[in-house]
Amino acid sequence: MPPPLVILDSNILILPFSMRLNISEAVLEALGQPAEIVVPDFIFSELEYLEKKHGHQKYRFALSLARQFKVLTTEIPESKHVDNALLALCREKNAILVTNDSRLKRRASKIGIRVLGIRGRHNLQLE
Repeated sequence: MPPPLVILDSNILILPFSMRLNISEAVLEALGQPAEIVVPDFIFSELEYLEKKHGHQKYRFALSLARQFKVLTTEIPESKHVDNALLALCREKNAILVTNDSRLKRRASKIGIRVLGIRGRHNLQLE
């Protein structure tokens, strides 16, 4: 059986800048098994936009961190809202979404997508 597919939202990539969160270790601990952790290509676009718009180093850090994971190439139009694209991708791939966005977590849960969210300062938990 292949490892579960885990898709990262941009905000989870920004969090390690302010928290001491090791995403790979936190996913392994939360799931109790290795997982294939990926970052969709449109998340890179979002982080690049935020970095250009705000010029804050946390976005450069998030981009650097994102490059450590496998890039998931998608066919999702750039005009599609990032949250909608994430939900569509998670449904299509039967993937687990990792996010700290409470609205996105609720939307994902309502349509049956498993979500890993922050618990405490260093852990993730299936919600």
